[in-house]
Amino acid sequence: MPIHKITDDFFFIQRGYLNGNHLVYKGQQVALFDTAYTSGIEDTIKILQELAIDIQKISLIINTHSHSDHVGANHYIQSQAQCEIALHKIGQYFINRKEIFFLGWKFDRPQTEFFQVTRGLEDGEIIPTGPYRWRVIHTPGHAFDGIVLYEPFQKWLISGDALWEADVASLNLYKQGGSALFQMYDSIERLASLEVKVVFPGHGKMFSNYDEAIAKSRQKIQAYFDNPSQIGHDFIKKVMIFSLMMLDGVEEKEFYPMLLKREWFKHTVDLYFNGEYETQYQTIVNKFIQRGLVIRKDGKLMTIINKG
Repeated sequence: MPIHKITDDFFFIQRGYLNGNHLVYKGQQVALFDTAYTSGIEDTIKILQELAIDIQKISLIINTHSHSDHVGANHYIQSQAQCEIALHKIGQYFINRKEIFFLGWKFDRPQTEFFQVTRGLEDGEIIPTGPYRWRVIHTPGHAFDGIVLYEPFQKWLISGDALWEADVASLNLYKQGGSALFQMYDSIERLASLEVKVVFPGHGKMFSNYDEAIAKSRQKIQAYFDNPSQIGHDFIKKVMIFSLMMLDGVEEKEFYPMLLKREWFKHTVDLYFNGEYETQYQTIVNKFIQRGLVIRKDGKLMTIINKG
């Protein structure tokens, strides 16, 4: 897991696709942006130790949204450091009320633990960390509580899952609602007006080809408008891969029955593919194997994608 030194006091840590990336501000206060997935806590602690950061000295966690691959270590770190945790006020509402359905944590393994959100963020709010002044921009679509953080003097963007370099994050209309695609479009249009030199995404490497990334996001979103079934196809693919990473592989004979018990799977197939559950499952698994993204090993399906 590479640690990129951006300045003497600011670091970008690239993880994989089960664990979201981190950023760390190491000054008189220590601020951590996103904390990855619950099963990645040990690696998260090791990263902080490499930066000579005592976990008990963390004073602030800022989350780009409440999905489990970005908040997984929040509970543990807060229990050790008694730190403040800030995320968008919508996420604060559901987390502090322990509304697990809306958060999508029900099937996490290991289970994401609740924590106390001490600060609900508003669009346009400024969060200072040392010399940096981060402007909160609400970017719903992928997540109803999604935000990006923009530093206008450095022209840095912590984009979470609102902007990736060459793809868009999954759209779960079952949880996010039917307007999520329109919200994702509006969020990208808001971001397009920013002047950005470096993007620190929630997954993947940091990048500087900002206009190109915006253009690719627009193209993908337009493809979703033109062919809505692609939303469902991409969502199922991404969550199936996430499930294989989360569980370190699944017995092949158990994977399809497991998916049938997941509300998101049945809802998505009903919405886009007329309830053809097994057909969609087999089609996607076969494509994964053909592309080498999933392998069969000792009766299990496993993904080769780096979970970080």
